[in-house]
Amino acid sequence: MVKLTAELIEQAAQYTNAVRDRELDLRGYKIPVIENLGATLDQFDAIDFSDNEIRKLDGFPLLRRLKTLLVNNNRICRIGEGLDQALPCLTELILTNNSLVELERQEAEKMFKGKRGAQLAKDIARRSKTFNPGAGLPTDKKKGGPSAGDVEAIKNAIANASTLAEVERLKGLLQSGQIPGRERRPGPSDDGEEEMEEDTVTNGAEPEAPNREERWACRLAAEAMELPEETLSARPALETEGLRFLHVTVGSVLASYGWYILFSCILLYIVIQKLAVRLRAWRQRQLDQAEAVLEPDVVVKRQEALAAARLRMQENLNAQVEKHKEKLRQLEEEKRRQKIEMWDSMQEGRSYRRNTGRPQEEDGPGPSTSSVTPKGKSNKKPLRGGGKNLAM
Repeated sequence: MVKLTAELIEQAAQYTNAVRDRELDLRGYKIPVIENLGATLDQFDAIDFSDNEIRKLDGFPLLRRLKTLLVNNNRICRIGEGLDQALPCLTELILTNNSLVELERQEAEKMFKGKRGAQLAKDIARRSKTFNPGAGLPTDKKKGGPSAGDVEAIKNAIANASTLAEVERLKGLLQSGQIPGRERRPGPSDDGEEEMEEDTVTNGAEPEAPNREERWACRLAAEAMELPEETLSARPALETEGLRFLHVTVGSVLASYGWYILFSCILLYIVIQKLAVRLRAWRQRQLDQAEAVLEPDVVVKRQEALAAARLRMQENLNAQVEKHKEKLRQLEEEKRRQKIEMWDSMQEGRSYRRNTGRPQEEDGPGPSTSSVTPKGKSNKKPLRGGGKNLAM
């Protein structure tokens, strides 16, 4: 069995049938329960549920457009309550090859047993209309609304409603065609009345307009509360789906177009950032121009301030240059003095480094003779021919 989900509805075949109605094909999926039909968004005139495993005909949201429902070859044994409210425009319902025929016969046998059943059968036969040959077509029944007492009861109920819960309850009663304070209570006679209505329809009498009492009740309630009819009669198409349908829809959109949406958002962010920078620059230029036009003194003051700042900067630079020149002069003087000292030391036969390393005392006493030690005899041999006169 396959569960009827929003994904299955989206993947199912959708086409225009022979009578030019939009049809949704859900045939042969072995669907056990009707659910999640809010995902159709009320866009179809006909839905085909043939060859499935449906047991109960219910679970429909408000589908105002749906006119044809094909549920043949299923296991339907019950029809849910409020089907006429969920499908107000339903005109064709195909229930071929289901379990409803035998159940209806069994219910009829139970209903018409005994004296009470026989009397009920007589009443139905007396009220039913037969076809008379040569008679004209049946005329439309005059549509009537609720009585003055019903109108007064509706107005009193609306005026006495003080909480939101009471307002919602009154709204539900009016939409179901009931009068506040006169709600129908199910009893044994209801089944008989339904059977009489079915018999009357099968014998040729036209049924009343669908939802006639509901429309009248909503109109009266709207007049009493000075609200449009849509506020009472309109119901959201996805009220039975809620957050689940929203989750499925958003998930499918993101799965199909997620990357496109992401890149589009990034591109849009970059464009907005660039435009914001240009817009800020343009606004700043506009403000500067406006200030220059409206207050020329401000521009003059700004120029004077810039000139003063430039002059201070020049003075600082000049001071730094003078300091640098003074430092260079000191270095040159030091170099010249060192050169003079080196020249003097060279004239005296001293090394400049020795002179600078151990300066001699100019006025100090000379060395004493007692402290002078005689030089030892040299052990070196004299050169050969050292005593000859070289002039000879």
